[in-house]
Amino acid sequence: HKKNHILYVIMTSISGDEVCCICLEKVDINNALYLECCNHNICSQPCYENYLVDYCPLCRHPFPTNNFDSLKLRRIGVEKGYIPCIYKLGCSYYIGDIVEKDYKKAFELMNKAAEQGCVYALNQVAQFYETGTGVEKNAKKAFEGYTKAAEQGLASAYCNLGKCYNYGTIMEKDKKKAFEFLTKAADLEDDHAQYLLGLFYHTGDGCVEKDIKKAISLYERSVKQGNSYSQYLLGRCYFDGDGVEKDVKKAIQLLEKSAEEGHFQAQNLL
Repeated sequence: HKKNHILYVIMTSISGDEVCCICLEKVDINNALYLECCNHNICSQPCYENYLVDYCPLCRHPFPTNNFDSLKLRRIGVEKGYIPCIYKLGCSYYIGDIVEKDYKKAFELMNKAAEQGCVYALNQVAQFYETGTGVEKNAKKAFEGYTKAAEQGLASAYCNLGKCYNYGTIMEKDKKKAFEFLTKAADLEDDHAQYLLGLFYHTGDGCVEKDIKKAISLYERSVKQGNSYSQYLLGRCYFDGDGVEKDVKKAIQLLEKSAEEGHFQAQNLL
């Protein structure tokens, strides 16, 4: 492990690539995991499954087992300047999971991480500018942030651009561009993009012909990732026999999962 650690430092300092500190393969930007204790990347499979037990495989620091330890580790990382920790602490202030919600602090931390090259923070900061969360609304900065993150291959940034064009939130509606960006995101397995693209095919909305089979396929891929919107729509398809053979039992299972995630239409239907 020590030899791998030294090689990892050399590789990243020369190439700038994000590589797994265990297998030294390049980490998928849309499926990256970070070791907050020592500021390293690790690929989700097989290294995460094979090496992570109760402690870090590199520095041997025990993984936190409660919110207090998680917050302590994250703040130590912030003091050391670990970019993922800065980003994740910002996420915590945004979500309010291990600290009290504070959108202004969330923006400040994520903006700091974005300025240091964190693509996830860049995408989130753009969303803050779009919605006016923790900062004054700024459509131009939102669009620029999404675009820069998408150029680095981040699926959720492609999805956000697709949503902006679809709903006309920060630019004029353009169904064709929305479809293009959502397709890119869906191909990168973004579950929300798969749900929205499924709706395009389900309704024949805008620039694409109605294709219920494609819609069902996209809903199914999205459902595998736990998307409650797709669970609801796929459940409705099975309930109504829309594009699939009617199966009330399967419909109820999907609707119950969606309802458990807080989808109000699924809750009302049940």
